[in-house]
Amino acid sequence: MIVISSLSPSHANKDVQEECIRSWQKYGDVVCLQTKSEIMLLNKMYTGVNFVECYRTTKHILKKELVLISEFINFAKEAQDDLLIINSDIMLSQNPVIF
Repeated sequence: MIVISSLSPSHANKDVQEECIRSWQKYGDVVCLQTKSEIMLLNKMYTGVNFVECYRTTKHILKKELVLISEFINFAKEAQDDLLIINSDIMLSQNPVIF
């Protein structure tokens, strides 16, 4: 399974975000869709996370670079595995894949 999310380099509850990522890693590969500037910061903070650079953001709308949900949908279309899109502050306590 692939677990995809987007992380905040300046998350107010960084410890919680780290714990959540560790919970995801029990069930699959963690991929985070981020901007280039975020990847440069996050690469130093997290191990075992695959970062994918995204170019389409909300900057032109919100004046803040947030990855668009369409980037997650495009990633999902190409995925060759079960996929879970999750917010960075949600912890997994059991395998979320149900057949």
